[in-house]
Amino acid sequence: MKLNSKTRKGIAAILIGIITVTALITVINDEISLQDPSNESEPEIGQTGFKPVENLTEGETTPIRLYYNGSLVKGETVYADGKKIGVTNPVGEIQYTPSQDTVTLSTTHSEIEDKKYQVKTEADEPQITLNNPSARKSFETVEGTKTRIEFEAVAKITENTGTARLFIDNNQVNSQELSNGVNSFSTTQKLSAGLHQWKLQIDTPRYTVNSPKRNLKVTETEPREGIKLLNNATAGKQNTAIVYKNNQPLKETQVTLDGEKIGLTDQNGEIEFEVPNEQLIVLKTSKFAESFGVQGYVDPGQVEIIRPEFDAEFTVESGDTATVPVELKKPENASYQILLDGQVVKQGEEGKTVNTEIQVSTGIHGLNIRAITENGQTIKTQDTRIQVNQN
Repeated sequence: MKLNSKTRKGIAAILIGIITVTALITVINDEISLQDPSNESEPEIGQTGFKPVENLTEGETTPIRLYYNGSLVKGETVYADGKKIGVTNPVGEIQYTPSQDTVTLSTTHSEIEDKKYQVKTEADEPQITLNNPSARKSFETVEGTKTRIEFEAVAKITENTGTARLFIDNNQVNSQELSNGVNSFSTTQKLSAGLHQWKLQIDTPRYTVNSPKRNLKVTETEPREGIKLLNNATAGKQNTAIVYKNNQPLKETQVTLDGEKIGLTDQNGEIEFEVPNEQLIVLKTSKFAESFGVQGYVDPGQVEIIRPEFDAEFTVESGDTATVPVELKKPENASYQILLDGQVVKQGEEGKTVNTEIQVSTGIHGLNIRAITENGQTIKTQDTRIQVNQN
């Protein structure tokens, strides 16, 4: 059959159209094939939930696919730890950049369960510095009670979360949450008398680190009530009295020493004073009274001039001075001074008996012997009179 020109042109146009449509379908199919992630990694039959293309890494953006019954779900809102991160695209993917150690992904789809993922991090091992109490520190506690001890440390972590745990005698007694960076740890614990051992443990998603163990000692003491002295009472020395009530320092309370007011206690219940030369001193407040024996007490009754006798006379040649022997007794822990007409002419610290000499010019003179404590306090003066005549 012979076709005319018009018919041939029509058939050619139809053929061209068929070829064109076929090519377009091929291109569209190819594009769908390239975009469909199921061609790269087929989901499990009936898979439902989230599927990251790669392991989640902190600071890196990763595509996450959302499936329901084996099919990718588009247009679904996705949340990370309750915060919206976006909507799945036409091929069921969403881009996500984690910034923490773990993340829980969720969606508004009622049949897709939440999923928690561990995020890969490049974290350093935590560092611990123990501050207080220092190694082998000792404390005191009143008999039958516990003492309060402050524990201080510094913990440095490079992960976003962590926990510091204080262990005393292998028992956890306190914990504190940590964040990325340098964290201060502080807590006060009550401990009874005895030897104790403590440490700090740091737990992060990647590490568990323990500090070295430290020892401390709590010593039991008698109950504190009334007036106590910081040191033994010594004549002529400074001392500190501390006033306690119910084991606590009593501040701003008036204190008397042998009946004389010496002032008010400070914020620590303390007051300083000089111990007088007495065998016994008595400290009082409105609530308490305590007596204390005094060390280094010098008895004034032990001071005595043996020579020269009162109104003793000495004779010298013209122009000479008389050598006058002096003998005296005094407390062994006191020094002495010899004064002639009010001027010190000899002094020393010899023992109980002093034998010495002084030079005296002609005339009538007053001779004075003094016994003196360590701080320079004169405790006894013995007087006599001598006369030096010219031959």
